[in-house]
Amino acid sequence: MRPLRLAQHHPGAGSARQDALERVRRIIDTLDLDCACRSNLEQALDRLCALDLVRENRQAFRRARQARVTITLLVELLADLEETPLGETDVSVFAEFAQLFESIAAEAACGAAALHGLENS
Repeated sequence: MRPLRLAQHHPGAGSARQDALERVRRIIDTLDLDCACRSNLEQALDRLCALDLVRENRQAFRRARQARVTITLLVELLADLEETPLGETDVSVFAEFAQLFESIAAEAACGAAALHGLENS
């Protein structure tokens, strides 16, 4: 009995998806399937994997777009920095601006990670 071939694993593919596919492969490899049935099953699993990859790519793209929206809003809040004098007596204002910059950096990292996670479908 030849092992069942699943859709190729793409670099960076979701490990949960790959783990599930490996478990399915191990179970199916224990079955005595004729060639036509095995071929149909391989095709169905390939389609399932491709559809799951498209779904994951869409989610990653949505996360990147949401990060852009959040960054835009945070940059708008930073506009107040232009009107804040260096001699501001309430120094907590500067800590708040620093937090805005840190939040922008964190959102940018999330957006970049989401885009780096996109795979070819």
